[in-house]
Amino acid sequence: TGCVCWWGVLVGAAMAVIGLAVTVASCGIGSPLGATLVLEAGIIIGTTGMITTQCAIEESAMVIDASVSNRVTSQRTGLSLVIDFKNETFDLYGHEGLTASTPGSPVSYSVGIVHNYEKPGDYGGHFINCGLAYNGIGAEYSRSPDVSPNSVAAVSITFGLLGSSVATAYVGWDYYHQICTWGGD
Repeated sequence: TGCVCWWGVLVGAAMAVIGLAVTVASCGIGSPLGATLVLEAGIIIGTTGMITTQCAIEESAMVIDASVSNRVTSQRTGLSLVIDFKNETFDLYGHEGLTASTPGSPVSYSVGIVHNYEKPGDYGGHFINCGLAYNGIGAEYSRSPDVSPNSVAAVSITFGLLGSSVATAYVGWDYYHQICTWGGD
């Protein structure tokens, strides 16, 4: 449209700078565990800031997700926040489903770009997802299971937050239900 969502650019740029500062600060921490945790926090904050900035400039939508998986029952539950910079709306979804995976982190955080998101509620319904991670950092692809090229889909960077194994792969089926929406006209 030729317009840029400036508040999104400012928030994203600030997060990227804070993430970089936290990452650099991890070098001065004496404890290996402490340094690792601070480094991971810096990478997560910085990555979220970069994706926020990109989506704000493009006036597209992004998703931030936190999920918990039960390795015994293969159940996955979480919350997803979709930020639509074009319409300036925030759309919160809960999700639950089943995931088959190699041993990996039971808690994950992901941030990504949402394609074909036009209005609040578009991220609701059934989604299939698959992902790969190495040492807790990876990528995930999620989409509506229909074959339409206009289906909502998300490409995300994922972070395993606890107990990450060297290599993880997973595939799953989740149902997203809209909890609330705020912003917009």
